Amino acid sequence: MKDKTIPQWSLDDQGPAMEKVIEESTIGPACERKIDFTTKRLWKFKQDFGRMGEIESVFIAHISEVRDLIGKTVFFGEILGKHSDIHTDISKEDFTVITENQEVIEELEKHLGTTTISGYNPINYYNEQEQEDMWD
Repeated sequence: MKDKTIPQWSLDDQGPAMEKVIEESTIGPACERKIDFTTKRLWKFKQDFGRMGEIESVFIAHISEVRDLIGKTVFFGEILGKHSDIHTDISKEDFTVITENQEVIEELEKHLGTTTISGYNPINYYNEQEQEDMWD
């Protein structure tokens, strides 16, 4: 049997705000659906640094914010202990969508008053100036 794994959406898409993607249906044939890149999602970010530890976070962001971070280097500082000096390249495999449910996302923002639910949000640690200075 041929592998029919088809991504639900792609962070690599550079197209317009609404993209057509094909998703595999569990109860029938593949169907088309539009992905709205302007709505927020609840994301999980995770990177493993072996015996040093791992960085995890749960946060709210648009797909475009996450997509813009892919391939960039983020400097987290000493979040894994003194002298850990964590800077890492971000890849799309580091992210998982927890939910797209806008009601849930709005309630979280309303009651918590922040888009970072837990952990270290890589969007908050990315500094474009540092990125440019690193390569100069």
